[in-house]
Parts: sequence; structure tokens; C-alpha cells
Amino acid sequence: MKLNFPFFSQAAKSKQNPQHGLLKDYSALIEQIIILQQHRIKQSIDTWRAGLQLAEHFIQPNRTLLMRTYRDVTLDAHLRSLITSRNNKILKTRYKIVDIKTRKEATEKTALLQRPWFYGFLKQEMEAEAWGPTVIELVPGNNGEIYQTLSCPQQYILPITGEIWVDIVSNRKINYRDDKNLMKFLIEIGDRNGFGYLNEASPWAIYKKEVVAAWGHFVELFGMPIRIGEVASRLQKDIDQMANWLKNMESAAFAVTQAGDKITFAETTRGDAFEVYNQFIERANSEMSKLVVGQTMTSDNGSSRSQAEVHERVSEEYADSDRQRLTMLINYELIPRLIELGYPFQNCEFVFDLDKEFTQLDVQVDTMLISNFEMENYQYFIDKYGVPIVKTKNNQASTNSNQQVTQKASSESLLKLIADVNQLYNQHNHE
Repeated sequence: MKLNFPFFSQAAKSKQNPQHGLLKDYSALIEQIIILQQHRIKQSIDTWRAGLQLAEHFIQPNRTLLMRTYRDVTLDAHLRSLITSRNNKILKTRYKIVDIKTRKEATEKTALLQRPWFYGFLKQEMEAEAWGPTVIELVPGNNGEIYQTLSCPQQYILPITGEIWVDIVSNRKINYRDDKNLMKFLIEIGDRNGFGYLNEASPWAIYKKEVVAAWGHFVELFGMPIRIGEVASRLQKDIDQMANWLKNMESAAFAVTQAGDKITFAETTRGDAFEVYNQFIERANSEMSKLVVGQTMTSDNGSSRSQAEVHERVSEEYADSDRQRLTMLINYELIPRLIELGYPFQNCEFVFDLDKEFTQLDVQVDTMLISNFEMENYQYFIDKYGVPIVKTKNNQASTNSNQQVTQKASSESLLKLIADVNQLYNQHNHE
């Protein structure tokens, strides 16, 4: 589809559009931010709490320390896996642009969103759900078509006041919310007062890291038997020789000793370490699983198929919520900006294309309808099953059946049909 971008075609001719104040070569705001090196320090509950208090500061909030904590806790493999799993449920879902009136897909318009920049937009929005509110900038090319999106690092944004720190050292800020020109390319993401679900996950990830480190120290102390060398001689050279043997003992080790010398291995008697450390780690993992994906069985160990199905439904509820949030964001924030840039999305809306799984109940009800009633047309079945129907088979059985139903179409037969459908629904619910 050939696009018309009146915005930038005018700017290209006049070098600057007086109405919008936009240059032909658009200069991205987020690229102007002076990014500082974030030093990694050991994280603890105290550093997380201090970062949260600074971020919540009423007069001069600062999220730098909190974001530093987030960067550290997302190194946790289990937490990272949960975030990736939740994001992938959305990123792998098909989507389409449909006409508002007919609800039919506009294939050529859908193709306009099947670009790397839109995939990046979806991913950045999902990441903001974890990291907290941010601003996504649409960066157009010279012809006005979007070619990339940029997400503002959370530590440089003040969502309450609508400002971005361009230079945090000199405290130089830009109020983007009051700039109508900038807001044509900026989309605010997330709750202004929120900090993302990593805020709730951080204490568990920090505790888990400390417990894993403590378990590592335990293994160093008690994981291997203690080697004890007894030397009969008091000569220093004999003592040094025994010490050298013990120090260099590895696989298939051996030692030549004198009479009276002895090497023994003292086994540890501590046997509760596994329960103490492993149980805490499993609890931390399960708490983070419930926080991010709403359940534990699809990310941790499952015990039965029925329970797994219940947990999978809970996970799908989280995905449905994410899709609904994204759908509203795209339709009410992104598409109006794209229309102003020249994208032909008037009277259209974005929807996720969820493939419906047909149950046995669907098949039974549809079979009952087509067997007992004459259909004016079969568009319902064409739309539902995606199978083009040219005409029905002209067999005697179906003809006689249709004639009988036509002649006896009364309230009694309709009531019987409704009762049969209700019975099928009840059987399905009990199953």
C-alpha cells in the first residue's frame, strides 16, 4: 500500500512545518538524554527500601537507585524466565486491523504494522509493566513512516510531573507533557504512581540470592569430607610433606607415608542443609511465579493434569489482561498518532486475532442446527469455521428433514431444541 504522509511532505518542502514545528530530519528526544554509567553494587533489602523511598519522594523523586536494584534482581534466572514467558504470550499472538463497522480485516493495513518497530513497541510496553512507567517515542523517517521506537530509561523520567531528565547531573529537564509537538510522537506507558511488578519481586529475589550464597558457603565447609593428616615425626619437613599431600589431593590421589603417619577423612554429619536452603529457594520461586504469571505449575513442577489446566487458565487470564491493556493503548494512543502521520487507519481499530478452539459442544450444537432447520444462508458457518460453502448436498434425507421441520415449526419444537441445547451445556459444564 502506498502511503501518504502530509505531515512530512510539507516539512520536506519548507524545511520546517510552521503548524507543527517539525523538521524534515526529526531529532528524537530520547536520543538526546545523556546516559550515565550505572554502577553495580551489592543489593540488600536496605538498598531496595532506600531506592523505593527515593522514588516515592514527594518533592524531588529519583528512581536511579531503585532501577539499579531492578537491574540486579533481573539477573535471577527464574525471574527472567517468568518475565520472558509472560511477554512471549503477547508477542507471539497474531493481530490485525479491522474495519469498525464490518469487523472485516483490512489486510493491507494490517501489513503496515507488521514491522520491526511495532514488535519493539509491544515488547517495550510489556517491559514497562515490569519496570514501571516510561515514555515510548515514535521515530519517523524522512517520509514520515515510523522506522523505530525508543523507550526512555525509567531512571530519567518523572512521570508525576511529566518531565524527562536530559542531563541528570546539571538537573536539566524537559517537560514533554506540555509540549504538543513532542506529544505527537510520545506515548506515556504505565501507571504514573506505579513502580512495576519488579518492585514486589525484588525482596524475594534479594533474599533468594543471599540464601544461594549462604548455601554455597555451606557446601564449601561441609560439602566435602575434611582431610586429616597425622604425622608421627615432629620434623618440619615431614609436616610440610604431609601438608603438601593433603593440599594436592584430587581424583585418584595417593600418598606415600612413613610408619605411624595416617590420613583420614572426617565426614560431615550435617544433613538438614538441603531442606533449609532448598525449601526457601522454592518458596521464593513460587512467590515470584504467582506475582508475574499468577500461578506456579507452568513454571515450576506440576503434579497432575487437572491442576495444570487450572493453572494454565489463570496464566491465560493474565495474558488476556495484557492483551486488553495493549488493545486500548494502541487504539486510543498509537493509532491516532499514526493517522496524523498519514497512516490510513481512519475508521479502523486494532484487535488481537485469537484462534478459537472449537469444543465438542460447538460441534454438537451446530450439527443440531443444520440438521433440524433450513438455513437462509450459511455465512455463519463460513465465518466460524473458515470453510467456503458453495451449496448443500441435495440428499433425500436432509430434504425430507427440512420439509418436516418447516411444516412443524411450532413453539413446541423450539422448546425441545432449547432444552436439548441446555442439556448439552449442562453436560459440558459438569465435565
